[in-house]
Amino acid sequence: MSQEQTQASPWLELERLVDNGDAPAVVAFIRSLPPGETAHTIERLDDSQRVALLQLLPTDVAADLIESLADVQAADLIEELPFERAAAIVDQMVSDEQVDLISELDEDDAQAILERMDPQEAEDVRRLSRHDPDTAGGIMITEYLAYPEGHTIDDVLADLRRNAQRYSSYDVQYVYIITEHDSRLRGTVRLRDVVLSPGTARITDVMLPELHSVRVTAGLDELE
Repeated sequence: MSQEQTQASPWLELERLVDNGDAPAVVAFIRSLPPGETAHTIERLDDSQRVALLQLLPTDVAADLIESLADVQAADLIEELPFERAAAIVDQMVSDEQVDLISELDEDDAQAILERMDPQEAEDVRRLSRHDPDTAGGIMITEYLAYPEGHTIDDVLADLRRNAQRYSSYDVQYVYIITEHDSRLRGTVRLRDVVLSPGTARITDVMLPELHSVRVTAGLDELE
Protein backbone atom coordinates (compact mmCIF):
# COMPACT_ATOMS: atom_id res chain seq x y z
CA MET A 1 0.00 0.00 0.00
CA SER A 2 1.38 3.39 -0.95
CA GLN A 3 1.86 6.25 1.48
CA GLU A 4 -0.73 8.24 -0.45
CA GLN A 5 -3.34 5.49 -0.05
CA THR A 6 -2.63 5.18 3.68
CA GLN A 7 -2.97 8.93 4.19
CA ALA A 8 -6.20 9.06 2.19
CA SER A 9 -7.72 5.96 3.85
CA PRO A 10 -6.32 5.51 7.37
CA TRP A 11 -8.96 2.90 8.22
CA LEU A 12 -7.52 0.64 5.50
CA GLU A 13 -4.12 0.75 7.17
CA LEU A 14 -5.68 0.18 10.60
CA GLU A 15 -7.71 -2.69 9.17
CA ARG A 16 -4.53 -4.27 7.80
CA LEU A 17 -2.69 -3.93 11.11
CA VAL A 18 -5.60 -5.36 13.08
CA ASP A 19 -5.96 -8.29 10.69
CA ASN A 20 -2.22 -8.97 11.11
CA GLY A 21 -2.56 -8.91 14.90
CA ASP A 22 0.35 -6.46 15.12
CA ALA A 23 -0.39 -4.91 18.53
CA PRO A 24 2.64 -2.53 18.75
CA ALA A 25 1.97 -1.22 15.25
CA VAL A 26 -1.74 -0.78 16.06
CA VAL A 27 -0.88 1.23 19.18
CA ALA A 28 1.57 3.42 17.26
CA PHE A 29 -0.94 3.98 14.47
CA ILE A 30 -3.79 4.91 16.83
CA ARG A 31 -1.53 7.39 18.62
CA SER A 32 -0.49 8.92 15.29
CA LEU A 33 -4.04 9.80 14.28
CA PRO A 34 -5.18 13.42 14.69
CA PRO A 35 -7.80 13.68 17.48
CA GLY A 36 -10.61 14.39 15.06
CA GLU A 37 -9.71 11.44 12.85
CA THR A 38 -9.88 8.67 15.44
CA ALA A 39 -13.66 8.31 15.66
CA HIS A 40 -14.07 8.46 11.86
CA THR A 41 -11.41 5.79 11.38
CA ILE A 42 -12.93 3.43 13.95
CA GLU A 43 -16.37 3.83 12.39
CA ARG A 44 -15.08 2.43 9.08
CA LEU A 45 -14.06 -0.88 10.63
CA ASP A 46 -16.63 -3.67 10.79
CA ASP A 47 -17.87 -5.07 14.12
CA SER A 48 -15.39 -7.94 14.28
CA GLN A 49 -12.44 -5.66 13.50
CA ARG A 50 -13.46 -3.17 16.20
CA VAL A 51 -13.63 -5.97 18.74
CA ALA A 52 -10.24 -7.27 17.56
CA LEU A 53 -8.80 -3.76 17.83
CA LEU A 54 -9.87 -3.34 21.46
CA GLN A 55 -8.62 -6.83 22.27
CA LEU A 56 -5.19 -6.01 20.81
CA LEU A 57 -4.68 -2.72 22.63
CA PRO A 58 -3.32 -2.55 26.20
CA THR A 59 -6.16 -1.64 28.54
CA ASP A 60 -4.86 1.88 29.21
CA VAL A 61 -4.56 2.63 25.49
CA ALA A 62 -8.00 1.12 24.86
CA ALA A 63 -9.38 3.34 27.63
CA ASP A 64 -7.82 6.43 26.04
CA LEU A 65 -9.38 5.43 22.73
CA ILE A 66 -12.82 4.96 24.26
CA GLU A 67 -12.55 8.33 26.03
CA SER A 68 -11.79 10.04 22.71
CA LEU A 69 -15.09 8.91 21.20
CA ALA A 70 -18.59 10.28 21.59
CA ASP A 71 -20.47 8.59 24.44
CA VAL A 72 -22.88 6.74 22.14
CA GLN A 73 -20.08 5.43 19.91
CA ALA A 74 -18.00 4.45 22.94
CA ALA A 75 -20.95 2.55 24.42
CA ASP A 76 -21.54 0.72 21.14
CA LEU A 77 -17.90 -0.40 21.13
CA ILE A 78 -17.85 -1.51 24.76
CA GLU A 79 -21.05 -3.53 24.30
CA GLU A 80 -19.34 -5.55 21.55
CA LEU A 81 -16.69 -6.83 23.98
CA PRO A 82 -16.77 -9.71 26.46
CA PHE A 83 -17.76 -8.34 29.87
CA GLU A 84 -14.38 -9.12 31.47
CA ARG A 85 -12.48 -7.19 28.80
CA ALA A 86 -14.97 -4.31 28.88
CA ALA A 87 -14.64 -4.05 32.66
CA ALA A 88 -10.84 -4.03 32.47
CA ILE A 89 -10.97 -1.11 30.01
CA VAL A 90 -13.58 0.87 31.95
CA ASP A 91 -11.45 0.42 35.10
CA GLN A 92 -8.72 2.45 33.37
CA MET A 93 -10.95 5.39 32.44
CA VAL A 94 -11.27 8.57 34.51
CA SER A 95 -14.31 8.62 36.77
CA ASP A 96 -16.49 11.14 34.93
CA GLU A 97 -15.90 9.30 31.64
CA GLN A 98 -16.80 6.02 33.35
CA VAL A 99 -20.11 7.46 34.51
CA ASP A 100 -20.94 8.92 31.09
CA LEU A 101 -20.20 5.60 29.41
CA ILE A 102 -22.05 3.39 31.89
CA SER A 103 -25.12 5.64 31.62
CA GLU A 104 -25.26 4.97 27.87
CA LEU A 105 -25.24 1.19 28.24
CA ASP A 106 -28.15 -1.20 28.39
CA GLU A 107 -28.98 -1.72 32.08
CA ASP A 108 -28.09 -5.42 32.05
CA ASP A 109 -24.78 -4.76 30.27
CA ALA A 110 -23.95 -1.92 32.66
CA GLN A 111 -24.60 -4.14 35.68
CA ALA A 112 -22.54 -7.01 34.25
CA ILE A 113 -19.57 -4.69 33.64
CA LEU A 114 -19.82 -3.05 37.07
CA GLU A 115 -19.83 -6.48 38.73
CA ARG A 116 -16.52 -7.30 37.02
CA MET A 117 -14.80 -3.97 37.67
CA ASP A 118 -12.50 -3.21 40.56
CA PRO A 119 -14.92 -2.96 43.53
CA GLN A 120 -13.82 0.55 44.50
CA GLU A 121 -14.02 1.80 40.91
CA ALA A 122 -17.48 0.30 40.55
CA GLU A 123 -18.67 1.84 43.82
CA ASP A 124 -17.40 5.26 42.70
CA VAL A 125 -19.35 4.93 39.45
CA ARG A 126 -22.53 3.95 41.29
CA ARG A 127 -22.12 6.83 43.73
CA LEU A 128 -21.52 9.45 41.04
CA SER A 129 -24.37 8.08 38.93
CA ARG A 130 -26.85 8.98 41.67
CA HIS A 131 -26.36 12.69 40.94
CA ASP A 132 -28.28 14.55 38.25
CA PRO A 133 -25.90 15.11 35.29
CA ASP A 134 -26.74 18.83 35.29
CA THR A 135 -25.48 19.37 38.83
CA ALA A 136 -22.07 19.80 40.44
CA GLY A 137 -22.31 16.21 41.68
CA GLY A 138 -23.01 15.03 38.15
CA ILE A 139 -19.68 16.32 36.83
CA MET A 140 -17.54 15.38 39.83
CA ILE A 141 -14.47 13.22 39.47
CA THR A 142 -12.96 10.94 42.08
CA GLU A 143 -9.33 11.39 40.97
CA TYR A 144 -7.78 14.10 43.12
CA LEU A 145 -4.79 14.68 45.38
CA ALA A 146 -5.28 15.46 49.07
CA TYR A 147 -2.72 15.80 51.87
CA PRO A 148 -3.00 16.35 55.64
CA GLU A 149 -2.27 19.90 56.78
CA GLY A 150 0.85 18.81 58.67
CA HIS A 151 2.67 17.73 55.48
CA THR A 152 5.67 19.62 54.15
CA ILE A 153 6.38 20.37 50.51
CA ASP A 154 8.99 17.59 50.54
CA ASP A 155 6.36 15.15 51.81
CA VAL A 156 4.05 16.03 48.94
CA LEU A 157 6.80 15.90 46.32
CA ALA A 158 7.92 12.50 47.60
CA ASP A 159 4.38 11.16 47.23
CA LEU A 160 4.06 12.62 43.72
CA ARG A 161 7.29 10.94 42.64
CA ARG A 162 6.42 7.64 44.31
CA ASN A 163 3.05 7.49 42.55
CA ALA A 164 4.01 9.20 39.30
CA GLN A 165 2.62 6.47 37.07
CA ARG A 166 -0.70 6.31 38.90
CA TYR A 167 -1.14 10.08 39.03
CA SER A 168 -0.16 10.61 35.37
CA SER A 169 -3.77 10.11 34.29
CA TYR A 170 -5.13 12.61 36.82
CA ASP A 171 -6.19 15.90 35.25
CA VAL A 172 -5.38 18.10 38.26
CA GLN A 173 -3.88 21.55 38.74
CA TYR A 174 -4.46 21.80 42.49
CA VAL A 175 -3.95 19.62 45.55
CA TYR A 176 -6.36 19.71 48.48
CA ILE A 177 -5.37 20.25 52.09
CA ILE A 178 -7.37 18.33 54.69
CA THR A 179 -7.44 18.36 58.48
CA GLU A 180 -5.45 15.67 60.28
CA HIS A 181 -8.21 14.30 62.52
CA ASP A 182 -11.34 14.19 60.34
CA SER A 183 -10.16 14.81 56.74
CA ARG A 184 -12.26 17.95 56.32
CA LEU A 185 -11.30 20.25 53.46
CA ARG A 186 -9.20 23.14 54.64
CA GLY A 187 -7.78 24.69 51.46
CA THR A 188 -6.10 24.22 48.08
CA VAL A 189 -2.60 24.62 46.70
CA ARG A 190 -1.60 25.08 43.08
CA LEU A 191 0.72 22.36 41.81
CA ARG A 192 3.10 25.02 40.50
CA ASP A 193 3.44 26.38 44.05
CA VAL A 194 4.26 22.89 45.30
CA VAL A 195 7.04 22.58 42.75
CA LEU A 196 8.45 26.07 43.32
CA SER A 197 8.30 26.25 47.14
CA PRO A 198 11.08 25.32 49.62
CA GLY A 199 10.93 21.67 50.59
CA THR A 200 10.85 22.37 54.33
CA ALA A 201 7.81 24.67 54.10
CA ARG A 202 4.51 23.34 55.36
CA ILE A 203 1.90 22.80 52.70
CA THR A 204 -0.36 25.22 54.56
CA ASP A 205 2.24 27.98 54.05
CA VAL A 206 1.43 28.11 50.33
CA MET A 207 -2.28 27.36 50.66
CA LEU A 208 -4.62 29.70 48.78
CA PRO A 209 -6.34 31.98 51.30
CA GLU A 210 -9.89 31.66 49.95
CA LEU A 211 -11.78 28.40 49.78
CA HIS A 212 -14.70 28.11 47.38
CA SER A 213 -17.13 25.22 47.56
CA VAL A 214 -20.61 24.33 46.32
CA ARG A 215 -23.24 21.73 47.21
CA VAL A 216 -23.33 18.59 45.07
CA THR A 217 -26.90 19.57 44.15
CA ALA A 218 -25.82 22.98 42.80
CA GLY A 219 -26.85 23.60 39.19
CA LEU A 220 -24.25 24.11 36.50
CA ASP A 221 -25.16 27.79 36.25
CA GLU A 222 -23.87 28.24 39.82
CA LEU A 223 -20.42 26.95 38.77
CA GLU A 224 -19.81 29.64 36.14
